[in-house]
Amino acid sequence: MHNVKKTPASEAINAAYEAKRKAKLQQFLETRELIFQKRSRGELDEEILRITSEVLEKNPDIYTFWNIRRNALISIIQRAEDETDEDYEKRHNELMKNELGLTRKALMANPKSYSAWFQRFWVLEREISPDLKQELELCKTALAVDCRNFHCWDHRRLVVKLAEISAEDELEFSNALIQSNPSNYSAWHYRGMLLMKTQPDVSGHGMVISEDCLAGEFEKILPICSYNAEDQTSWTYCRWLSESACPKEKNEPELLTASFVSPTDVLLVFSSPISKKEVSKLCPGLLDDSKIKAISFAKCLHDKYQKCNNWSLSLDPSQPSISIIVDKDKDFLLEYDSGKSFVNDYAIKKVYSTETRCKSPVAKEALEGLVRVCEELLNIDNDIPWTYAALLRTIILLNGEKDDIITRGDELVQKIKALDPQRENLYHELWERVRFSAKLRDSSSDSSLLDNLLSGDRRLDLRSLSLTSVDHLKHLAGLITDLDLQNNLISDLKQFNVFPGLKSLVLNENPIDKIEESVYLPNLKFLSLGRTNLKEASAVKTIRGSFPRIERLLVCETGLIDQQEEVHAILNPNDSNSKIRIFFYYM
Repeated sequence: MHNVKKTPASEAINAAYEAKRKAKLQQFLETRELIFQKRSRGELDEEILRITSEVLEKNPDIYTFWNIRRNALISIIQRAEDETDEDYEKRHNELMKNELGLTRKALMANPKSYSAWFQRFWVLEREISPDLKQELELCKTALAVDCRNFHCWDHRRLVVKLAEISAEDELEFSNALIQSNPSNYSAWHYRGMLLMKTQPDVSGHGMVISEDCLAGEFEKILPICSYNAEDQTSWTYCRWLSESACPKEKNEPELLTASFVSPTDVLLVFSSPISKKEVSKLCPGLLDDSKIKAISFAKCLHDKYQKCNNWSLSLDPSQPSISIIVDKDKDFLLEYDSGKSFVNDYAIKKVYSTETRCKSPVAKEALEGLVRVCEELLNIDNDIPWTYAALLRTIILLNGEKDDIITRGDELVQKIKALDPQRENLYHELWERVRFSAKLRDSSSDSSLLDNLLSGDRRLDLRSLSLTSVDHLKHLAGLITDLDLQNNLISDLKQFNVFPGLKSLVLNENPIDKIEESVYLPNLKFLSLGRTNLKEASAVKTIRGSFPRIERLLVCETGLIDQQEEVHAILNPNDSNSKIRIFFYYM
């Protein structure tokens, strides 16, 4: 009862409990040893079935015992030479029936035991005449107890396939579950998977379900969103429908840029992650795979399964040129002396496109209906974050990342963060990507930042955008040499490893308190860390290793001002051939 203090158990009670626990443990250890001994002797008989069943009824998660049972059943079920068809079928059915009974008891002990569900389907596959209708009823009962038992959902899908039940019939099953419980997220998810099979898109807009189906599903889900707005389930299904209505283009990885970052090092940047094997095919002159290295947050990743957007190629000094296959019809000769680099303007603009993804008129009408529902709800109740999130996502899908949409989006994001502080960082990161693309393509002036980069300007100014990451910039690594990120929220420097061509980096007024050992920018000459959180001289001890060509370091208005001698001693030791100019005060 509430507000009633628990009386501590006496020493005698605790001792009795401990003695009972030890006795059970000893009994289990003896049983386990007996099972393993019988298995090692090849005694896969009725006795080992009996012994393992005693344990698995209470603890069904010991998958080794289920494996032993399967081997024993396979051995016992072998047909004897003098056994009639009738006797064999009777014995076979009895064994399978007993095994199904055991798995049922095991699932009563733990309904989410993967091992027990696996064993159950293994039996069904081997029954001569399995009662699949009864099995579906079992699944229905289990899902009524816990509608999110994904082990049971997996089992049901396998049984449906075994029973050759149509996707249309399963849609009716999902309907029944949703009608009885609109918050059944698993039923909505199952429904979406079935719709992609039964009503695929034929309009040519790239959607995963047909236009009529999309409209019908919105008609089905929007009333639920209206009267049960605080439940995230219906909004999650809305999100799937919205993204299905406005799919991203699926394109093969394209080479965006190829450029020399040193006399013998080439940086390749792709539109999507690509493997070392694929890079090697595009550069047939490089026979040695060791000269192809992935560029990531770590200095270099050599895992052959690694896929990255950015790759570094090391050339022989005697041949500072490389032929790169841009597509099947042409290639590009990259020569260090010519100063020419490959830039795929069209593909880069496509990566940072701010245009709407909604191409279907039917989809557009459905999304406009969702916007109306969201706005009506916000006029009534203003404390549900899912409504704000749905409205934000939908207006972007409908209108693209235009200036007025960004302004409205900023307001919505602040509301969402306030209502759902637990996911504040997630919302910030997602919105950061949108704002970055909009800033890059902003054409309110004569030309956008992206246009300037593509026309040859290698400087990029991204001050005061509340950026926490430069991951959005990785596709531009082959174009940028001077990057200004003053007054943002960046604390992790190793993410800049994807920009080996950087020569100047301004990070003033960012929450940086150290320079990680894994940071490596081989061409950086100027680094500005003014008004950061650097406090101890030891925070800069890795600078010479991280930036081997560094010439100037600015640390104005940091804690290092009071440790100037220590900083000089670390960065400019007596045995150093080059001196780093350190600025402790603004000029």
